[in-house]
Amino acid sequence: MMNTREEQRKAKQILEEELTQYKFIAAGKVTARTHPKSFREKLDRLWNKEISIPLVPVGAALFLFLSAGSAFIISETAPDGHRELIEKGGNIYWSDLLEREETDR
Repeated sequence: MMNTREEQRKAKQILEEELTQYKFIAAGKVTARTHPKSFREKLDRLWNKEISIPLVPVGAALFLFLSAGSAFIISETAPDGHRELIEKGGNIYWSDLLEREETDR
């Protein structure tokens, strides 16, 4: 029975015999892309990096940001004080809108 070292040597020899007809000629390109040396190569590697963005946390953060922003906008546009309904000429108006309309005249 052969031990594992002999089996590994035999498998390596068989593999080398089968691959002798193939020659890998792009070793320099692969090395340049996996181990960048120049700034340009490093920049290319950075731009080609794959990014994964989890949708649930980003969606939740976006929802909170938009709802907080809209609440802020609504609170800024809401008039201060108490609003009352006033009937004038058979129509009903909010008191602050009626005052604003009268001051514009």
